[in-house]
Amino acid sequence: MTLAIFQIIIGFLLLIFGADFLVRGSVATANKLKISPLIIGLTIVAFGTSAPELVVSLNAALSGFPGISIGNVVGSNIANIMLVLGVTATVNAIPTKGMNFKNDYIIMCLASLILILGCLYGAFTHILGFTMVALLIYYVYYNYKSAKQSKELQSEQAAEVEELSGFDTKPNYIIALAIIGGLAGIIYGADVLITGASDLARMFGISEEVIGLTIVAIGTSLPELATSFVAALKKQNEVAIGNIIGSNIWNILFIMGMTSSVVEIPVPRKIIDFDIWFMTIISLILYPMLKKNDQLSRPRGLILFIGYIGYTAYQYMNK
Repeated sequence: MTLAIFQIIIGFLLLIFGADFLVRGSVATANKLKISPLIIGLTIVAFGTSAPELVVSLNAALSGFPGISIGNVVGSNIANIMLVLGVTATVNAIPTKGMNFKNDYIIMCLASLILILGCLYGAFTHILGFTMVALLIYYVYYNYKSAKQSKELQSEQAAEVEELSGFDTKPNYIIALAIIGGLAGIIYGADVLITGASDLARMFGISEEVIGLTIVAIGTSLPELATSFVAALKKQNEVAIGNIIGSNIWNILFIMGMTSSVVEIPVPRKIIDFDIWFMTIISLILYPMLKKNDQLSRPRGLILFIGYIGYTAYQYMNK
Protein backbone atom coordinates (compact mmCIF):
# COMPACT_ATOMS: atom_id res chain seq x y z
CA MET A 1 0.00 0.00 0.00
CA THR A 2 2.84 2.38 0.89
CA LEU A 3 4.35 1.88 -2.58
CA ALA A 4 1.02 2.60 -4.30
CA ILE A 5 0.49 5.83 -2.33
CA PHE A 6 4.10 6.86 -3.03
CA GLN A 7 3.57 6.23 -6.76
CA ILE A 8 0.39 8.36 -6.74
CA ILE A 9 2.17 11.27 -5.01
CA ILE A 10 5.21 11.06 -7.32
CA GLY A 11 2.89 10.79 -10.33
CA PHE A 12 1.01 13.96 -9.37
CA LEU A 13 4.24 15.88 -8.73
CA LEU A 14 5.67 14.85 -12.11
CA LEU A 15 2.43 15.85 -13.84
CA ILE A 16 2.28 19.28 -12.17
CA PHE A 17 5.94 20.20 -12.67
CA GLY A 18 6.04 18.58 -16.11
CA ALA A 19 3.07 20.65 -17.28
CA ASP A 20 4.62 23.83 -15.87
CA PHE A 21 7.94 23.31 -17.71
CA LEU A 22 6.13 22.28 -20.91
CA VAL A 23 3.92 25.39 -20.89
CA ARG A 24 6.73 27.79 -19.99
CA GLY A 25 9.06 26.33 -22.63
CA SER A 26 6.33 26.41 -25.26
CA VAL A 27 5.37 30.01 -24.41
CA ALA A 28 9.01 31.08 -24.65
CA THR A 29 9.30 29.40 -28.07
CA ALA A 30 6.11 31.07 -29.29
CA ASN A 31 7.30 34.46 -28.02
CA LYS A 32 10.60 34.06 -29.86
CA LEU A 33 8.61 33.26 -33.03
CA LYS A 34 6.64 36.51 -32.49
CA ILE A 35 3.29 34.73 -32.14
CA SER A 36 0.65 37.00 -30.59
CA PRO A 37 -0.12 36.55 -26.87
CA LEU A 38 -3.79 36.05 -27.78
CA ILE A 39 -3.05 32.97 -29.88
CA ILE A 40 -0.52 31.68 -27.33
CA GLY A 41 -3.05 31.98 -24.51
CA LEU A 42 -5.92 30.35 -26.40
CA THR A 43 -3.89 27.44 -27.79
CA ILE A 44 -0.46 26.70 -26.32
CA VAL A 45 -1.32 27.57 -22.70
CA ALA A 46 -4.73 25.86 -22.87
CA PHE A 47 -3.33 22.70 -24.48
CA GLY A 48 -0.35 22.61 -22.15
CA THR A 49 -2.34 22.94 -18.94
CA SER A 50 -4.71 20.18 -20.13
CA ALA A 51 -1.85 17.84 -21.10
CA PRO A 52 -1.66 16.02 -17.71
CA GLU A 53 -5.38 15.10 -17.79
CA LEU A 54 -5.08 14.00 -21.43
CA VAL A 55 -2.07 11.77 -20.85
CA VAL A 56 -3.61 10.28 -17.67
CA SER A 57 -6.90 9.47 -19.43
CA LEU A 58 -5.19 8.13 -22.56
CA ASN A 59 -2.73 6.05 -20.54
CA ALA A 60 -5.57 4.63 -18.43
CA ALA A 61 -7.68 3.73 -21.48
CA LEU A 62 -4.74 2.10 -23.31
CA SER A 63 -3.77 0.21 -20.14
CA GLY A 64 -7.23 -1.33 -19.85
CA PHE A 65 -8.63 0.97 -17.14
CA PRO A 66 -11.44 2.87 -18.93
CA GLY A 67 -13.13 3.59 -15.59
CA ILE A 68 -10.16 5.71 -14.52
CA SER A 69 -10.18 7.45 -17.90
CA ILE A 70 -13.81 8.61 -17.91
CA GLY A 71 -13.88 8.93 -14.11
CA ASN A 72 -11.04 11.45 -14.39
CA VAL A 73 -13.12 13.66 -16.71
CA VAL A 74 -16.42 13.45 -14.83
CA GLY A 75 -14.72 13.65 -11.43
CA SER A 76 -12.53 16.60 -12.45
CA ASN A 77 -15.58 18.58 -13.60
CA ILE A 78 -17.31 17.90 -10.29
CA ALA A 79 -14.14 18.76 -8.33
CA ASN A 80 -13.61 21.97 -10.31
CA ILE A 81 -17.03 23.31 -9.30
CA MET A 82 -17.50 21.91 -5.81
CA LEU A 83 -13.93 21.64 -4.50
CA VAL A 84 -12.04 24.38 -6.37
CA LEU A 85 -14.77 27.05 -6.39
CA GLY A 86 -16.02 25.88 -2.99
CA VAL A 87 -12.65 26.27 -1.27
CA THR A 88 -11.88 29.53 -3.10
CA ALA A 89 -15.22 31.15 -2.21
CA THR A 90 -15.12 29.87 1.38
CA VAL A 91 -11.83 31.71 1.93
CA ASN A 92 -12.79 34.79 -0.07
CA ALA A 93 -16.24 35.49 -1.59
CA ILE A 94 -16.05 35.90 -5.38
CA PRO A 95 -17.95 38.93 -6.78
CA THR A 96 -19.50 38.24 -10.21
CA LYS A 97 -21.18 41.57 -10.98
CA GLY A 98 -20.51 42.68 -14.54
CA MET A 99 -18.91 39.37 -15.53
CA ASN A 100 -19.75 38.05 -18.98
CA PHE A 101 -19.40 34.29 -18.78
CA LYS A 102 -22.89 33.33 -20.00
CA ASN A 103 -21.77 32.16 -23.46
CA ASP A 104 -18.99 29.96 -22.07
CA TYR A 105 -21.39 28.59 -19.47
CA ILE A 106 -23.86 27.61 -22.22
CA ILE A 107 -21.05 25.90 -24.14
CA MET A 108 -20.08 24.02 -20.96
CA CYS A 109 -23.66 22.80 -20.59
CA LEU A 110 -23.79 21.73 -24.26
CA ALA A 111 -20.49 19.87 -23.84
CA SER A 112 -21.98 18.18 -20.76
CA LEU A 113 -24.97 17.13 -22.89
CA ILE A 114 -22.59 15.47 -25.37
CA LEU A 115 -20.93 13.66 -22.47
CA ILE A 116 -24.34 12.43 -21.28
CA LEU A 117 -25.22 11.15 -24.76
CA GLY A 118 -21.93 9.24 -24.94
CA CYS A 119 -22.59 7.71 -21.51
CA LEU A 120 -26.17 6.71 -22.42
CA TYR A 121 -24.88 5.11 -25.63
CA GLY A 122 -22.59 3.05 -23.42
CA ALA A 123 -19.29 3.95 -25.07
CA PHE A 124 -17.31 6.83 -26.50
CA THR A 125 -16.60 5.79 -30.09
CA HIS A 126 -13.95 7.08 -32.48
CA ILE A 127 -16.60 9.04 -34.41
CA LEU A 128 -17.86 10.75 -31.25
CA GLY A 129 -14.26 11.51 -30.24
CA PHE A 130 -13.48 13.14 -33.59
CA THR A 131 -16.71 15.15 -33.35
CA MET A 132 -15.79 16.43 -29.89
CA VAL A 133 -12.32 17.48 -31.05
CA ALA A 134 -13.89 19.30 -34.03
CA LEU A 135 -16.21 21.15 -31.64
CA LEU A 136 -13.21 22.10 -29.49
CA ILE A 137 -11.43 23.57 -32.52
CA TYR A 138 -14.54 25.62 -33.27
CA TYR A 139 -14.70 26.73 -29.61
CA VAL A 140 -11.07 27.95 -29.76
CA TYR A 141 -11.81 29.78 -33.02
CA TYR A 142 -14.94 31.33 -31.48
CA ASN A 143 -12.91 32.55 -28.49
CA TYR A 144 -10.27 33.96 -30.82
CA LYS A 145 -12.86 35.92 -32.83
CA SER A 146 -14.51 37.19 -29.63
CA ALA A 147 -11.22 38.18 -28.03
CA LYS A 148 -10.06 40.04 -31.14
CA GLN A 149 -13.04 42.36 -30.69
CA SER A 150 -12.39 42.94 -26.98
CA LYS A 151 -9.33 44.80 -25.73
CA GLU A 152 -10.12 43.65 -22.20
CA LEU A 153 -9.93 39.97 -23.21
CA GLN A 154 -6.73 40.60 -25.15
CA SER A 155 -5.10 42.25 -22.13
CA GLU A 156 -6.17 39.31 -19.92
CA GLN A 157 -4.54 36.84 -22.31
CA ALA A 158 -1.41 39.00 -22.53
CA ALA A 159 -1.16 39.14 -18.73
CA GLU A 160 -1.55 35.36 -18.45
CA VAL A 161 1.11 34.74 -21.08
CA GLU A 162 3.47 37.24 -19.43
CA GLU A 163 3.19 35.36 -16.13
CA LEU A 164 4.36 32.18 -17.92
CA SER A 165 7.17 33.75 -19.94
CA GLY A 166 10.00 33.26 -17.47
CA PHE A 167 12.12 31.32 -19.96
CA ASP A 168 12.13 34.00 -22.66
CA THR A 169 15.65 35.15 -21.81
CA LYS A 170 17.05 31.62 -21.55
CA PRO A 171 19.24 30.06 -24.27
CA ASN A 172 17.42 27.96 -26.86
CA TYR A 173 18.83 24.68 -25.53
CA ILE A 174 17.41 25.45 -22.06
CA ILE A 175 13.99 26.10 -23.61
CA ALA A 176 14.24 22.85 -25.59
CA LEU A 177 15.21 20.95 -22.44
CA ALA A 178 12.22 22.46 -20.60
CA ILE A 179 9.82 21.27 -23.33
CA ILE A 180 11.36 17.79 -23.61
CA GLY A 181 11.68 17.41 -19.84
CA GLY A 182 8.12 18.64 -19.33
CA LEU A 183 6.76 16.12 -21.83
CA ALA A 184 8.80 13.33 -20.25
CA GLY A 185 7.55 14.30 -16.78
CA ILE A 186 3.93 14.24 -17.93
CA ILE A 187 4.23 10.91 -19.73
CA TYR A 188 6.16 9.16 -16.95
CA GLY A 189 4.07 10.81 -14.23
CA ALA A 190 0.85 9.56 -15.84
CA ASP A 191 2.26 6.02 -16.04
CA VAL A 192 3.37 6.03 -12.39
CA LEU A 193 0.06 7.54 -11.27
CA ILE A 194 -2.08 4.99 -13.13
CA THR A 195 0.04 2.11 -11.79
CA GLY A 196 -0.27 3.35 -8.22
CA ALA A 197 -3.99 4.14 -8.51
CA SER A 198 -4.88 0.77 -10.06
CA ASP A 199 -2.81 -1.10 -7.45
CA LEU A 200 -4.51 0.83 -4.64
CA ALA A 201 -7.93 0.04 -6.11
CA ARG A 202 -7.15 -3.69 -6.21
CA MET A 203 -5.81 -3.69 -2.63
CA PHE A 204 -8.97 -2.17 -1.15
CA GLY A 205 -11.46 -3.68 -3.57
CA ILE A 206 -12.38 -0.24 -4.89
CA SER A 207 -13.60 0.05 -8.47
CA GLU A 208 -11.31 1.82 -10.95
CA GLU A 209 -14.03 4.38 -11.71
CA VAL A 210 -14.17 5.44 -8.02
CA ILE A 211 -10.40 5.94 -8.08
CA GLY A 212 -10.79 8.02 -11.24
CA LEU A 213 -13.69 10.04 -9.82
CA THR A 214 -11.87 10.88 -6.59
CA ILE A 215 -8.09 10.49 -6.18
CA VAL A 216 -7.14 11.02 -9.83
CA ALA A 217 -9.75 13.76 -10.36
CA ILE A 218 -8.65 15.69 -7.26
CA GLY A 219 -4.99 15.42 -8.23
CA THR A 220 -5.53 16.66 -11.78
CA SER A 221 -7.70 19.52 -10.43
CA LEU A 222 -4.94 20.85 -8.14
CA PRO A 223 -3.57 23.28 -10.79
CA GLU A 224 -7.09 24.73 -11.24
CA LEU A 225 -7.38 25.11 -7.45
CA ALA A 226 -4.07 26.98 -7.28
CA THR A 227 -4.93 29.22 -10.25
CA SER A 228 -8.44 30.12 -9.09
CA PHE A 229 -7.38 30.61 -5.46
CA VAL A 230 -4.54 32.98 -6.36
CA ALA A 231 -6.72 34.82 -8.91
CA ALA A 232 -9.46 35.35 -6.32
CA LEU A 233 -6.95 36.67 -3.77
CA LYS A 234 -5.67 39.11 -6.42
CA LYS A 235 -9.29 40.16 -7.10
CA GLN A 236 -8.99 38.73 -10.64
CA ASN A 237 -12.46 37.27 -10.29
CA GLU A 238 -13.12 36.71 -14.00
CA VAL A 239 -9.96 34.60 -14.18
CA ALA A 240 -11.08 32.54 -11.18
CA ILE A 241 -14.51 31.78 -12.71
CA GLY A 242 -13.37 31.56 -16.34
CA ASN A 243 -10.62 29.12 -15.37
CA ILE A 244 -13.19 26.65 -14.02
CA ILE A 245 -15.74 26.93 -16.83
CA GLY A 246 -13.01 26.76 -19.49
CA SER A 247 -11.36 23.79 -17.78
CA ASN A 248 -14.65 21.87 -17.72
CA ILE A 249 -15.17 22.50 -21.45
CA TRP A 250 -11.64 21.33 -22.25
CA ASN A 251 -12.00 18.26 -20.00
CA ILE A 252 -14.97 17.07 -22.02
CA LEU A 253 -14.16 18.12 -25.58
CA PHE A 254 -10.35 17.80 -25.48
CA ILE A 255 -9.60 15.07 -22.92
CA MET A 256 -12.56 12.80 -23.69
CA GLY A 257 -12.53 13.68 -27.38
CA MET A 258 -8.82 13.04 -27.96
CA THR A 259 -8.79 9.88 -25.82
CA SER A 260 -11.78 8.28 -27.55
CA SER A 261 -10.35 9.30 -30.94
CA VAL A 262 -7.44 6.96 -30.17
CA VAL A 263 -9.23 4.17 -28.27
CA GLU A 264 -12.96 3.56 -27.81
CA ILE A 265 -13.98 3.85 -24.15
CA PRO A 266 -16.78 1.76 -22.63
CA VAL A 267 -18.69 3.57 -19.88
CA PRO A 268 -18.97 1.83 -16.47
CA ARG A 269 -22.54 1.28 -15.24
CA LYS A 270 -21.89 3.25 -12.05
CA ILE A 271 -21.11 6.45 -13.96
CA ILE A 272 -24.21 6.02 -16.15
CA ASP A 273 -26.45 5.44 -13.11
CA PHE A 274 -25.23 8.25 -10.86
CA ASP A 275 -22.10 10.30 -11.48
CA ILE A 276 -22.90 11.76 -14.89
CA TRP A 277 -26.24 13.02 -13.52
CA PHE A 278 -24.62 14.41 -10.40
CA MET A 279 -22.12 16.29 -12.59
CA THR A 280 -25.01 17.63 -14.71
CA ILE A 281 -26.98 18.88 -11.70
CA ILE A 282 -23.91 20.62 -10.26
CA SER A 283 -23.20 22.22 -13.65
CA LEU A 284 -26.80 23.46 -13.99
CA ILE A 285 -26.95 25.06 -10.54
CA LEU A 286 -23.57 26.77 -10.98
CA TYR A 287 -24.94 29.74 -12.96
CA PRO A 288 -27.72 30.63 -10.44
CA MET A 289 -25.22 30.28 -7.58
CA LEU A 290 -22.80 32.67 -9.29
CA LYS A 291 -25.48 35.18 -10.23
CA LYS A 292 -27.42 35.32 -6.96
CA ASN A 293 -26.60 38.64 -5.28
CA ASP A 294 -23.85 39.07 -7.90
CA GLN A 295 -21.38 36.92 -6.00
CA LEU A 296 -20.43 33.41 -4.99
CA SER A 297 -20.71 34.03 -1.26
CA ARG A 298 -18.77 32.31 1.51
CA PRO A 299 -21.80 30.34 2.77
CA ARG A 300 -22.48 29.02 -0.76
CA GLY A 301 -18.80 28.22 -1.17
CA LEU A 302 -18.89 26.29 2.10
CA ILE A 303 -22.00 24.39 0.94
CA LEU A 304 -20.17 23.37 -2.24
CA PHE A 305 -17.09 22.27 -0.29
CA ILE A 306 -19.07 20.25 2.29
CA GLY A 307 -21.13 18.80 -0.54
CA TYR A 308 -17.95 17.61 -2.23
CA ILE A 309 -16.77 15.92 0.97
CA GLY A 310 -20.15 14.16 1.12
CA TYR A 311 -19.90 13.13 -2.55
CA THR A 312 -16.42 11.67 -1.98
CA ALA A 313 -17.56 9.81 1.14
CA TYR A 314 -20.52 8.39 -0.81
CA GLN A 315 -18.13 7.05 -3.45
CA TYR A 316 -16.19 5.00 -0.90
CA MET A 317 -19.27 3.81 0.99
CA ASN A 318 -20.61 2.47 -2.32
CA LYS A 319 -17.31 1.25 -3.74
